[in-house]
Amino acid sequence: MAKSVDYYKLLGVSIFANQTEIRNAYLSKIKQYHPDTYKGNKREAENITAEINLAYETLKDKNKKYVYDVKFSFDKQREYILKQQEKEKRKAEKNTKKQERKKQKVNTANYATEKQKQQQTKQEAEFNKKTEQKGKFKTNFFTKEVKKDAKSVHHKVLSPEEKSNRRERLILDGIIIFLLIVVILLIIFH
Repeated sequence: MAKSVDYYKLLGVSIFANQTEIRNAYLSKIKQYHPDTYKGNKREAENITAEINLAYETLKDKNKKYVYDVKFSFDKQREYILKQQEKEKRKAEKNTKKQERKKQKVNTANYATEKQKQQQTKQEAEFNKKTEQKGKFKTNFFTKEVKKDAKSVHHKVLSPEEKSNRRERLILDGIIIFLLIVVILLIIFH
């Protein structure tokens, strides 16, 4: 027998196969090439089964397998394949990170609305901070409800909308008062 035969190929397993995979491959090959069941030349079947037995005897024993792997560079081949797989894995991880970064880029239209929302929430937070009551709270003796100090009510900070509404009301009130004064003066002097 020539020892340059690739036992892994002969059994039909990979160089990463474990003991159960090697045993199952051995049993299926022995059934296939057994001289009693083989349909071809019996001498050829005997030679093939002898090689299969030798391959199995070598690969099932850890020490013999190690010597065989080192002698025919299967250990280096295994290391090379593992390094290639590791490189491919790192490449795939890099590509997924790149794709994630590309996805994270925000559309400018969406960014504008998000920025507006953030500014609005900031303004609301500032408004809420300003409107917190600074005075002490007193409770009504009968209803046990919280009463606010007069000072704390007067220090209320208004939102821009409330300010504009208040201005409009003041202007309208001023116009009404002015018209009432004019009407009263007209009534008095006529």
